[in-house]
Amino acid sequence: MEENKLVVLAKQQYLKTERLLLEPLQLDHLLDYHEYISDEETLTYEFFPTTSLAESKESLVLWNLAQPLGRYAIILKENYKMIGHITLRLAEDQQSAELGYTLNKNFWNQGYATEAVAEIIRLAFADMELTELVGHYLIENAASSRVLEKNGFVETSREKRESLRGISKLHGTAVLVNLNEEK
Repeated sequence: MEENKLVVLAKQQYLKTERLLLEPLQLDHLLDYHEYISDEETLTYEFFPTTSLAESKESLVLWNLAQPLGRYAIILKENYKMIGHITLRLAEDQQSAELGYTLNKNFWNQGYATEAVAEIIRLAFADMELTELVGHYLIENAASSRVLEKNGFVETSREKRESLRGISKLHGTAVLVNLNEEK
């Protein structure tokens, strides 16, 4: 009998890459989380930044700790600094998942997002045996689009929809299919 994908995900809470640790988000990460979740430039393409440490704490708990499976802090191995977070949201059918990530602007253009996404792909396809991953991004966020492209995702659609900031913008959807998955 095939193991439930949520059980597989629960067993894979600590992941490693060459330069990164992907671990469950915790309240201990609050100061590093606040550093980028309160920064306007980092969140330009996402939601409004928090305005206080208390608001960041509430965000960390409500959006990440309340449902922790598949939500990882992106941590530098060299100094244990949390530089962002990455999420794998399993679909109801447990055959596919959606990928999302946010990286502190001080660590952009250094390959960290690409490296973290590659490890989540490994988890999704090798360990969880999912059939596909989906990533959504704002078209104007070329860096996010490149991260997905470097990891083999292919854009499948574009549509105008309201962003989390309440503004209608052009969003892209990119998909990566598990070619090793036997049907």
